[in-house]
This record gives sequence, C-alpha cells and structure tokens, in this order.
Amino acid sequence: MPVPPSSHSSSDDDAADARAESGSDAESRSGAAPASASDSIVLRPLPVTRRGYLVGGLFVAVIGVFLVVVGFVLGFSSGTVWLLAVLGVLLVAYGVVVAVRGQTVSVTLAPDAATVRGLLVTTTVPRAGIRRATNKPSLEWTDAAGREHSTRLIALNLGNRAGTAPAVVEHVDAEYERLKAWVRASKR
Repeated sequence: MPVPPSSHSSSDDDAADARAESGSDAESRSGAAPASASDSIVLRPLPVTRRGYLVGGLFVAVIGVFLVVVGFVLGFSSGTVWLLAVLGVLLVAYGVVVAVRGQTVSVTLAPDAATVRGLLVTTTVPRAGIRRATNKPSLEWTDAAGREHSTRLIALNLGNRAGTAPAVVEHVDAEYERLKAWVRASKR
C-alpha cells in the first residue's frame, strides 16, 4: 500500500535526495554522457549545503528586519538611522534571494547545452561553444558571435576546502569529474 505524502519525514526526503544526487545508477557513477537525447545530468550541492543557504539567508534577513525595526523605534530622525533602515531592507532582500535561490543552484547537462543556475542568474551555455571546465570552478565558452565568456558554477564551489566536511568535498569532486567527462565527450 502506498504511503501518503503527508506521512513522509524530511529525513526520508533527504535520503531520497542523497540517493538521487549520488548517482546511484552505473551511468551516473561512471560520469558518462547521457544515453539518449532526452536524458540530462543534474549536478547540485548536497542537501546539507542547500540547507546552509537557507539558514544563512534567513539569518541575514532577520538581521535586516532588526535594523529596520531599530529605525522605526528610533523614529528615523537622524541620517544614521535612515542608513540602518536602508541597509536593513537590502539585507532582507539579499537574505531572501540566498535562501530561495540557494535551493535551486545546480548545473543541468543536457545533450545540447549546460544550464547553470546560480544565486542571481541562470545561464544556458551551448555545448558546442564550451572550451573547458576550469578549477575555479567555471565553464569557459564562446557564444555564436565569437565572444568569450566564463560562467561560475556556484553549485560546485567549495571556497575553503580545508574547513569543509570530507563528505561534501568528495561529493563536489565527484560532481566536478562528471562535468569534466561531459565536456570531454562534447569534444569528440
């Protein structure tokens, strides 16, 4: 008998996310290109990383709300209080963007293009124009007009590897290897 969706726990969902993202099928583990034109490879951070974006974004937004409230309490009578209130509004906006978009950061590798979802923008990179995947990590590519571009891959960015949990480093390294295999396959 199927389990109703309301009885699923978040740990069940986390386990399903982790299985889906770890590349449980042999093709994903090998880093091979998709078997058919309708298949895509999705590279994304672990659920714990996405929760970090959520919590961090909400924390920044709460600080922003606090600054706006301070402005209302002090009556907006001085320029400094106005500055705090404006800063507060900007922090709220930034925090909400990070909390929401942090859940969707990813790189989708389709047969004809890579779709890079970052914190602020989504970029579609034509596969034929990709020159290489760098260690920044980013994709260097050339558009149809011959202009060169470099698109950062926030989904695979670790920042400081030394302070990052080994499981997260291993996951990002595996996802980066899948990306490089996809780029190599496009050169053939």
